Amino acid sequence: MKTFSDVVTLESEPVEVSEADLPKDTLPHDAVLKCKTCGIEFLGGIRTNPRSFATTTLIGYTIKCPNGHINSYNKADFTLRKATE
Repeated sequence: MKTFSDVVTLESEPVEVSEADLPKDTLPHDAVLKCKTCGIEFLGGIRTNPRSFATTTLIGYTIKCPNGHINSYNKADFTLRKATE
């Protein structure tokens, strides 16, 4: 898996979620994206936990994949994976 190294544009707004609906997991996770152009998986430059991620809205997150393709992503495009470091 490659990591990102270029400028990122992020628009984010808080979302209200009831306490009962929040995930209990607070361990660090990396947000992984799959390039819409070439299909490579790469780190999206966000380290968070599932509990915090559940309360965040990501719209128009624009990033360049390691192969140079620029695409915009929304929250549903991310996969959280437990951080290895």
